[in-house]
Amino acid sequence: MQYLKAIFFTTLIGVCISCSDDHVELTREQELQHLKEQWSKIESLAMNASCTDSSGWAFTFYGTRCCGGPVGYIIYSTTIDTTAFLKEIESYNRAQKEFITKWPCSGPCFVPPTPTGVECVNGVPVFTY
Repeated sequence: MQYLKAIFFTTLIGVCISCSDDHVELTREQELQHLKEQWSKIESLAMNASCTDSSGWAFTFYGTRCCGGPVGYIIYSTTIDTTAFLKEIESYNRAQKEFITKWPCSGPCFVPPTPTGVECVNGVPVFTY
């Protein structure tokens, strides 16, 4: 009888442990807020210097549109840790792609023009086309 009780309780504990859900599903609004926070961090990393020489600046695409293609392009100073910055962009792009895959999405389906470079105008980096 003791043997059956031990098997029963072991099975019960196993079922309880397997039913616990450590992964909490976020709501659409929570995921959107996370994306906004990521983007805010990216912007603050990118624009931490005054633009005096356009050779000290670069750009990359960011985001994923509902129908594919980038949302836009962001200028960043090459004086920052560009490897970490570009990893942050990759993380953001991945998170946004997962978001639009998970949640119904609509929006403009145009692809923004790709900049050809960056120039400094009154201390601010701007795209050239």
